[in-house]
Amino acid sequence: GSDSRAGTHGQYGRGVTGARSDTAMVLHVDKSHKMASVVSIPRDTMVDRPQCAKPSGGTAPGEHQAMFNAAYQVGGPACTVKT
Repeated sequence: GSDSRAGTHGQYGRGVTGARSDTAMVLHVDKSHKMASVVSIPRDTMVDRPQCAKPSGGTAPGEHQAMFNAAYQVGGPACTVKT
C-alpha cells in the first residue's frame, strides 16, 4: 500500500510529496523451502537509513532516526531493501 492524502480536502499532509509505503512485509524462506517467516515493519518505525541512490540521479545521504517509510520516498524499492 501507499500513503495517500486523497479525500482529505487538504486538511492533512500539506507539503507532503511522493509515496510512502504503509508497511513492509519481510519474508524469509528457510533453506529447505519447508518453512517461512514473515515480519511486518510498520511505516513509522524509526531506523538509521543508509545512503541511497536516488531514482532521478544522485545520492541521498544517510539519515539517523528516519522513518522507515521515508526510505521508499527517498530511493524507491532499492533503498527500502537496503534499509
